[in-house]
Amino acid sequence: MIIHTFNYDTLLQIRLQIRQDLEFTKTRRLDIHYLNDNLWRLQIFLPKKPSLYIMSNIRYMGDVESPSQIREIFDAISYEKGGSLLRMIEDYVGKLVFRAGLRLYMRNFQFGNATGADLWDSIDTAIKESGVKGQGVAKPKRGPRRDIADVSVRKVMEPWLKMSGFPVVSVTQNGDKVTMRQDPFKLTAPKGKTSTWPIPVTVSGKSPDTRILMTKKTQTLDVSGRFIVNPKRMGFYRVQYQKETLDEIKKMVQKKTISGMDRWSIQNDLFAMCLAGRASVSDYLDFVDAYYSETKYLPLIDIGQNLSLLLNMSHLQDWNGVVRDCALPVFRNMLEYMGWEPLPDEPYTNSFLRAMALVSLGRLDAETSDRTAKLFEKYSDDTSKVHPDIQVPMFATVARNGGVREYSILSKLFARTDSTEERVRIAAGMCEFNNPNILLRTLKFSLTNKVRLQNIHDFVIPIALNPNSRGILWPWVRDNWDVLNSRFGTGDIMLSRIVYGIAMAIDDSEYNEVKKFFARKRTGGIKRASRQLLERTKMYSSFRKRAVRDMSAVHHL
Repeated sequence: MIIHTFNYDTLLQIRLQIRQDLEFTKTRRLDIHYLNDNLWRLQIFLPKKPSLYIMSNIRYMGDVESPSQIREIFDAISYEKGGSLLRMIEDYVGKLVFRAGLRLYMRNFQFGNATGADLWDSIDTAIKESGVKGQGVAKPKRGPRRDIADVSVRKVMEPWLKMSGFPVVSVTQNGDKVTMRQDPFKLTAPKGKTSTWPIPVTVSGKSPDTRILMTKKTQTLDVSGRFIVNPKRMGFYRVQYQKETLDEIKKMVQKKTISGMDRWSIQNDLFAMCLAGRASVSDYLDFVDAYYSETKYLPLIDIGQNLSLLLNMSHLQDWNGVVRDCALPVFRNMLEYMGWEPLPDEPYTNSFLRAMALVSLGRLDAETSDRTAKLFEKYSDDTSKVHPDIQVPMFATVARNGGVREYSILSKLFARTDSTEERVRIAAGMCEFNNPNILLRTLKFSLTNKVRLQNIHDFVIPIALNPNSRGILWPWVRDNWDVLNSRFGTGDIMLSRIVYGIAMAIDDSEYNEVKKFFARKRTGGIKRASRQLLERTKMYSSFRKRAVRDMSAVHHL
């Protein structure tokens, strides 16, 4: 018998390589079988995921000091950054060459171990064997040509894996000259000299697409007319346009002359710039005007989530009314397009949009709230009379307009049902109460024997997204920390989700206490999660302060 022994770093590298390959191939198979569903959204960092904004201090590869870190390090950042980088390289070298490299990699290392560098070397070998200089993947019928004969995938990929975070490419246009500058995308301004990434950049306009490998701080291209950078979000970087260019792109969005994926990614980048302090809330709300007639899933779900975040951030503040005025027509149009009742054979994504529109309008529109609440009478008579897609908005509206009596009804419904799916829907409603004392009762309920261990976070995280939980959620987590820690165990993924998921409910007065709390606790298994919590808390706090200044100046509040 041969027994192999590995240190932590080796185990981590093997597992990480397996997971990044699985994450990429899983989504690639889905992408092949469901071509119209844009399932690559799983690989391109939807904004509901915190990793989108807080990767500034986290590298893809690093040292491991304890066994608990091996489990902790496999979070959304590790999985999704790996898959996104593989997607970027596939697009850069071309699908056929990339596949040839994968086949070579699997053939050479079958029944053995391999590292990330072995994969890059295999793709490099495939590039050399292709012998197609100036055409890359093959002889493309359309689209840009690629000169990849002298490309070293290993040299391109190693900086991406060893450097923390990812870049933002700032784009300015002067006539037919477009200048691009790369910087680290950070929540705070970079200090001192910053490193550069080798970025595969694509510029799409009227003429054939232009592809370059951007290895310098700044680079200038000849581009005429309207254009966009990083079409279909193939590259793993943010893009920030100057105002004049963004105004031209807004016209392209309104006329839908660019793809739904591009309409999603452009506003997604702009919202990220708002959170990072590189753009204002007014800039984003003005750009959202272009999406009132939008029908594609990716732009709609993202805009809905972003507007919901802004409504949360502006709770009880003067600029909340400005956000409401922008959000209300977006969600009304969304619901008008989807309809209240699901249709036969409609895209499954419609159920997500319908639920989002109804939950949001339940907060913004009295008529929708009343109609949604009346559904509960039908549900009480016969649960099958209300479609599952609209049960979450129904439970949420009942809670939002209710009190202790409604809490008692929902908690009993939760305990009585045997359906896991229905329990999740009822839990979502129980997190929508406006009364902080009832929210505390809901939190207490989450630790009873009526709630399974794996469902505790279904209460805690949604309550964190309820602005009425500010001032009560952190004290509850602090006071119940030993219970949570003993139940989940050190390094459990669910505990990590709870830790970094409560940031929205923490205000400035609690930040120092939270920091000291995790500094003195033995948090070996959630060290990364606590760091993400603190970073995200600072981001939200800074954003609120900037938003008050910006919105007051623009709207004279």
